Formats: sequence, structure tokens, C-alpha cells
Amino acid sequence: MKYDFDNINVAYDFLSRTTFVTGEQFVYEKQDKISARRDGSDYIFTMLGSEDERVNGEEINDSYRIPLDFGKAMFPLPLRVSDEGKLLDIVNFDGLKEQWEKKAKELDEYYGYAPVVLTLHRQYEDVLKDDSFVKVLANNMMYRLLFWHESSIAEPVSVPHFPEPEREAFYLFRGKQVTKDGGIHYETQETYDEGSGNMVGGEGKLDFTYAPDGLPQEIKLWVKLEEKDKGYFFHEVIMKRK
Repeated sequence: MKYDFDNINVAYDFLSRTTFVTGEQFVYEKQDKISARRDGSDYIFTMLGSEDERVNGEEINDSYRIPLDFGKAMFPLPLRVSDEGKLLDIVNFDGLKEQWEKKAKELDEYYGYAPVVLTLHRQYEDVLKDDSFVKVLANNMMYRLLFWHESSIAEPVSVPHFPEPEREAFYLFRGKQVTKDGGIHYETQETYDEGSGNMVGGEGKLDFTYAPDGLPQEIKLWVKLEEKDKGYFFHEVIMKRK
């Protein structure tokens, strides 16, 4: 579905929920604001950043706040996107790096040059060292789903920190189906983990509903993973347009 608008301002509620074998859940919620405009045959999406972040219904504390603050230093983040929703490039990548570095230095000072802060600073610098950052960005769950495009269908959707903090699971979706209400539905054709060998099975579903302007109205990702000698873990992501 192609975009069909000149200028638009939207917001998405984002929910990520992991359910562990014990039934315990980890829930992360936020709202992301976006401004977009037509630019020739493409579109410029300016990601304005997130707000109202919560973990398990509570306001974010410093253990989560510090990495979030370093990520927020990249906003506003201008992206070039095709009229069919494919993420193409970062607009003025050099300007983005300068913007981030200035804000990151302010964060270093604000948090008293704590070791964890300086480590995060170096990690982000490594990621931003060249324009391959757009590939890193494209694999971020929110951007992968918001800018879903058939040309990237061969690339699996990665679910980081799943089923455990140092783990990662991958879900390859194929077999596009158009639903009765005009939505798009996929199911997994292959699942695997990062190589630990503990994953013995899994499956997933991915659904998109689009608004008349071509932007997603709602996105739902649901995946399951069976862990050797442990049981089942579940993860879901829901993005709803406000």
C-alpha cells in the first residue's frame, strides 16, 4: 500500500510484552510522535521521539532511564522513506552525529561521568561511526514494523533479549495473506535463536491494518519460543495509531 498524503502528524502507542515460563511478565510501553511530508517521489519522516515510557506500569527509573536518554539524543531523527514504506536512508547523517554527540556530552556531565554512562557513550559512538547505522536502525523492532516492506521479507524479524536478557530469537515470515478487512497477515516459516542451541521450537504471527493514507493503523506481532528443559516463552508487540 502506498502513502497518500502531503503532510501529517501522527502518534503511535507502542507496547512490548514478554511472558516467561513462570507466567511473570515484563511490559514496556511508550508513545512515539512522528511528522511526515512528501518529498518528490519519497517521504521524509521526522521521528520526534518517545514519551510516557513505562516498565510494568511504573515510571522509568535510572537503570532504564540512562540508556533511553542516550537513545533520545538522536531525536529529532529525519528518515527518507519510499512511497511504499521502505526505509531508504537517514537525512543528513553527519548532522545527526553532531547533534547526538553534543547531547551525549551533556548527559555525561548530568550523570556525573559515571562508568555506566561513559560505557553507553562509547557503545553509541561505535554504532554511529558510519552510515551503516541505517541498517542497525532498520532492525530495531519499531522501525522494522513501521516501515515494513515486501523487499525485506527475506530478512527475519529479530526479537532481542528474548527469552532472556543476553539471548535473541529470529522469526522468518512468509506467505502473505490479505484478510477480509483488507489487512495483511503473515505466519512464520522458520524460527531460530542466536546459536545457544536451547531453542527447540517456535512460531509467530504478524498482522498489519492500514489507514487510507497508507500509514499503519495497527500492527500486531506475536511469537512463541520453546526452550529446552524449561517450557514456553511468549512475546508480543502492539503498535496502535492514536
